[in-house]
Amino acid sequence: MIRLSIKGKITLWYTLFMIALTIIVLVFLGFLGDWQIMESVRNRLETALNENLEEIEYDEEDGIEIDDDLQFFQDGVYLILYDEQGNPIQGQLPYGLEVSQTPAFKNGEIQKTEIQSVRWVFLDLYKPLNKDKGVWMRGIISQSEAEYGLNIIFRLFLFLLPAFVILFAVGGYYIICRAFAPIEKMRKTAEEITGGDDLSRRIRLEDGKDEIHQLADTFDRMMDRIQDVYEREKQFTSDVSHELRTPSSVIVTQA
Repeated sequence: MIRLSIKGKITLWYTLFMIALTIIVLVFLGFLGDWQIMESVRNRLETALNENLEEIEYDEEDGIEIDDDLQFFQDGVYLILYDEQGNPIQGQLPYGLEVSQTPAFKNGEIQKTEIQSVRWVFLDLYKPLNKDKGVWMRGIISQSEAEYGLNIIFRLFLFLLPAFVILFAVGGYYIICRAFAPIEKMRKTAEEITGGDDLSRRIRLEDGKDEIHQLADTFDRMMDRIQDVYEREKQFTSDVSHELRTPSSVIVTQA
C-alpha cells in the first residue's frame, strides 16, 4: 500500500472531492437543462398552435375557412390541420416521420416518440367551430434539435474535464505546500537542533495569528527556556568544578 505524505493525502482528497462535486453539478445541470428544454419546447408549441388556430374560421356555406396568414412552419414547429375525424386538411409531417409513427390525438397533452434517434414532441389542440364540427391542430417539434446546443456544452465540458482535474490537483498541491511551509520550517529547525549543539536556533516565522504561527512562537519560547536551563547547568558545572579543584589539589599534595 502506497504511503502518502499529509500533503499528498490532502491533495488526493481535495482532487477527488472536486471531481465528485463537478460530476454532481453536471448531473444537476443536465436535469435542469432537460426541464428547461421541455418548458421551452412546450411554450413554442403552445404559442404556434394558439396563434395559428385564430386564423381558422367556419362559415355555414363555405365550410372551414383558413386565413392566408396561417403558417404551417413557425419557430421550428411543424403544424398540421386535421378535421374532426383525424383526416389531414393542410400541412405535412416532418421529413422522416410517418403517419403510423404518430400518436393518437390528446387535447392539450404533451406526447413524445423517438424515431431513429430523433425525439419528436407532439401537442394537439382542438378548436370547436360550431356545435357539431371542429378541427384538430397538431404541433410537432424536434426535441433533439432543441438539445443540440446543450449537448455541445456537455461534450466540451467532458473534453475539458481532464484539464480541470489536473488544474485542481496542481493548484491544490501548491496551496497546501504554501500552507505547510511553516511546518516544514519547524521540522528542519528541530532537526538542526537535534543533530547539533546549537540551541540558539529558532523558527521565527513572519507575523501571523493563525495556529501554526502560535505553535512556532510557543516552540521558540520553549527553546528559550531550554537554552536558559542548559546555560545555567553549564555554569553550575563550571563553578562546581572550579570550587572542587583547589581542595582536591591540597588533598593530593598532603597525601
